[in-house]
Amino acid sequence: MSPPPEPPPGAPTSRPNRQEEILTATGLAAERILHSELEPEAFNDALALLGRATGVSRVYVFATHSDSQGRRRASQKFEWCAPGIVPQIANPDLQDVDLIDSGFGRWLTELQANRAIFGPVASLPDLERPILEAQAILSVAVMPILTHGSIWGFIGFDDCTNAHSWTLDTVGCLRVAARVLGAAFERRDFKQRSETTLAELISAHQAAEAANRGKSEFLSTISHELRTPLNGILGLTESLLETKGEFEVERTRRYLGIIHDSGRQLLAQINDILDVARIEAGRIEARLELVNLGDACTAAAQAVSAEARRKSITLEVYPPPAPLVHAADARLLRHALQNLLANAVKFTPDAGRVEVRATPAPDGGALLTVSDTGIGIPAEELHKLFKPFSQVDSSLSRRHGGTGLGLLLVDRMVRLQGGRVHVDSTPDVGSRFTIELPALPHETRVPSHVDASVAPSPRSALVVGTDPHLHLVIGEFLRARGFEVHQATPEELTPDSPHAARTFGILFVDTLRAAPGRAGLAPLRALPHLERVPCVVILPSTAKPGTPLEVDAKTGRDAGAHAHLTRPLSLAELGQTVTRLTGLRV
Repeated sequence: MSPPPEPPPGAPTSRPNRQEEILTATGLAAERILHSELEPEAFNDALALLGRATGVSRVYVFATHSDSQGRRRASQKFEWCAPGIVPQIANPDLQDVDLIDSGFGRWLTELQANRAIFGPVASLPDLERPILEAQAILSVAVMPILTHGSIWGFIGFDDCTNAHSWTLDTVGCLRVAARVLGAAFERRDFKQRSETTLAELISAHQAAEAANRGKSEFLSTISHELRTPLNGILGLTESLLETKGEFEVERTRRYLGIIHDSGRQLLAQINDILDVARIEAGRIEARLELVNLGDACTAAAQAVSAEARRKSITLEVYPPPAPLVHAADARLLRHALQNLLANAVKFTPDAGRVEVRATPAPDGGALLTVSDTGIGIPAEELHKLFKPFSQVDSSLSRRHGGTGLGLLLVDRMVRLQGGRVHVDSTPDVGSRFTIELPALPHETRVPSHVDASVAPSPRSALVVGTDPHLHLVIGEFLRARGFEVHQATPEELTPDSPHAARTFGILFVDTLRAAPGRAGLAPLRALPHLERVPCVVILPSTAKPGTPLEVDAKTGRDAGAHAHLTRPLSLAELGQTVTRLTGLRV
């Protein structure tokens, strides 16, 4: 009896030494991959070890992925070829292949179920043969590569010299090789995720350190800015208290002026800090009303005109050709404009120029622009603007003064009104800050009592409340400007009261001392003699959302309040509000 014929050279067999060679090669391949930096050369070397051990013509790895439509696709990533075999790694037909459309839907199903595909190409379904035969493949074995329990791709073994069948023992060894590759890819994914996570942690740590440094610099600046006026107040008051005998009138007047200015500066700085805290905590809401933007620019410019004159800076206001009335929160908008103008004046050298203008936007919104010929801001520093605890140059605050909160407040106040602020700047040339107010939907309703439609009112005012200090401040201010001022409690305002026989040009309602907290402004506005009188609601600076005081503001606006002023009252703001609502210059 003659011995069985030897298989053709290179054909896989089931003899034990072939299986041992495959397992040995698998171990060497695993060692090569796991001890490398997971570069492509390591995988190519591993495929070469497996290819020579199995005696096949080609070994390759495909990765699979889902496209935007959820269809499964495959692309060849690695390849080893025996001498004389044409490589397919550059074959465009093997990149981003739709497995179902190309006829390999069965492969996708089997591989996802963790089952191998093997056998002569001639025995495969008709749909699968064209691509394989185009590569001169006679026999193929494909093993799924799983990572984290899901299909990652597959490893294929092609024989281009023999159309043999694969034994189960050989297939079992090849499955071990596929599992080793899966573990290697898992390790690579873990390393990449770890490196990414580490980079993110380092970045977050650096950001936290930068924020802490910024916060420390901010607190240092704040403490300096608060102590400076406070020290002046304490020093001058002590000097006055130690004065023996009668006060010198001029010296006392000068000291009181400095104390007053220092107190206003201190109050403004504290208000900035509190405003930032309240805005960041969501405790301030915009109260929209129709605002004449040209007048808002003029009022903001007037607030910084004294400092501009001191530095011989030309301060120009360019109102629109026609009255530009837009929905905004008058107080927040004025505050934002004043902060921008104060910054422009502060950082503009003596004899420079600062401009503010209001223009309509093409989309129905409005633009408020503040430009200067100041020191400018480098492009790489612009990202620091409008951020808390971040300053372009902390030394500038010490040199020019200020808490560094001005631009942060501008950004937050404009955002509360649905707008945005942006900046264009060139070092040593100047800066231009632009507030963009959005167009409001037609159905949005806001109080319509604005300057353009105001006819001059009688020079008489009614203050509703029981706070003698408020009555004194408003009363003295208006009486000095020719107004007749009356005071009443909510209970006194009845159709039969003496006030019912008078005609008032403006009404002030104190939310701390009057009735709106209980019933809103409706009872007051229901009185015939007060129904059409422009109304100003006085709010405390500590009003918070959801409290009766904040509800007063909303209820007051809904019932017909035309403006809101916040304690402590600014006489300049009081005068502007009276002029705007009554048409009388004060």
